[in-house]
Amino acid sequence: MKSKVIATGMAVSFIAALYDIMAGLYIAVLTNTFCNYVVISRQKKVTTKVKKSRPLTTEEFKEKEMSENSHRPYPRHNPHSGEFTD
Repeated sequence: MKSKVIATGMAVSFIAALYDIMAGLYIAVLTNTFCNYVVISRQKKVTTKVKKSRPLTTEEFKEKEMSENSHRPYPRHNPHSGEFTD
């Protein structure tokens, strides 16, 4: 049923556009609105629960990043100076 209504709307909008382009566009937009309404009304409501965790500190993030990506060349770091050195 739905596909027949959509195909009919597309055909009517094409025929109307042959005579009046604005009428064809108007009918095409109405057909698109109908399609969007059908798609949105068939969606199920899904609630996703997010597990909360404490945020990482800068130092923890650096250590995690360096350990997970050991193939990357990170600069040497003096933890007491707060600056990277080469």
